[in-house]
Formats: sequence, C-alpha cells, structure tokens
Amino acid sequence: MTYLNIPSLEARRNRDGPRTRGHRFKLFDNWNSLIIIIIIIIIIIIIIVIIIIIIIIIIIIIIIIIIIIIKIIIIIIIIIIIIIIIIIIIIKIIIIIIIIIIIIIIIIIIIIIIIIIIIIIKPR
Repeated sequence: MTYLNIPSLEARRNRDGPRTRGHRFKLFDNWNSLIIIIIIIIIIIIIIVIIIIIIIIIIIIIIIIIIIIIKIIIIIIIIIIIIIIIIIIIIKIIIIIIIIIIIIIIIIIIIIIIIIIIIIIKPR
C-alpha cells in the first residue's frame, strides 16, 4: 500500500508541478507584455504631447510673424500716406507760387501797358 502510494504522490507532484510552473510563466509573460504595452502607450502619449506642443509653438511663431508683417505693412502704408501728403502739400505750394508769379507778371504787364499808353498819349 505504501509502495503504491509513493508513486501516486510522485505522479501527483509531477502532474501539478509543470502546470503551476506553466501558469506562473504565463502570468509572468502577461506582466511583461502588459508592462511593454504600458511603456508603448506612455511613449505614444509623450510623442503626441511633443507633437502638439511643437504644433502650438509653430502656430504661435506663425501668428507672431503675421502680426510683425501686418505691423510692417501698416508702417509702410503710413509712411506712403505721409509721403503722398507731403508731395500734395509741395505741389499745392508750387501751384500757389506759380499762380502768384503769373499774377505778378500779369500786373507788371498791365503796368507796362499803362505806362506805354500814358507815354504815347502824353506828348499829344
């Protein structure tokens, strides 16, 4: 009886041993794969966050550049308007001067004509 019992115990041990070991290995493999999956997810999240940050930075830079360009354009437009105003003022001044000169010339001519008429008329 004892003799028969010993092999059955050994058989039971042999039967249970590898199975439990197998389960343990499977659990260990699952943990490994779970850890790897978690690491991959974390890496993906980090990459996504970095990409989002880069995109936001690029957008901010583009907005700043656009604002600077708009300011430069506005400044250029203001300068052009000022130049145009100055040119218009100069042209008006020139026109006024020309008109004054023409008026003076006309007055001088009229005076000369009057003097000539007086000179012509006087001796008679």
